[in-house]
Amino acid sequence: LEALNGKDVRQLTELPLADDGAQWRMADDKWDGAILIGYDGKPTSLTLKATYGNSLPVKEIREGAFRGNDALAKLVVAEGIESLSSYCFEDCANLTDVTLPETLTKLGYNTFTRCGANANETFYYILPDGLTEESAFRECAAGLVCSKGSQTALLLSQHALNITFP
Repeated sequence: LEALNGKDVRQLTELPLADDGAQWRMADDKWDGAILIGYDGKPTSLTLKATYGNSLPVKEIREGAFRGNDALAKLVVAEGIESLSSYCFEDCANLTDVTLPETLTKLGYNTFTRCGANANETFYYILPDGLTEESAFRECAAGLVCSKGSQTALLLSQHALNITFP
């Protein structure tokens, strides 16, 4: 396959692909992974899958992909996703229900900054044990729950963030 719709195969990494409202592109010209680059509209509930299609692994969620989605209230990040880029969910003022997988080890700068700002009740994000970016939760209204002695607990405690232990 040398060309598709007049495009060289190497250029297809730049073409957006649609899937149930999600916008994707190939991670590279080897087609060994996909990148979530955005979403049509403002979903109120979102599940980030670890694969595109049947088996292509998700390599990345693009920086700022869901920034400012004030409708988003629930997020489930599937097991298998290892990182979320900077600003992914920044300013999602109603995002109070978040499920993060144990496979998640890297968050970008301000990933969840100012999330839940519109919440009327106390809410908590349960964090996996190996996260490596404390600035991901700046000005976040959530209480952060993590295991005592985990890398996440050590990192968050060094930066005086609101952490709770189960």
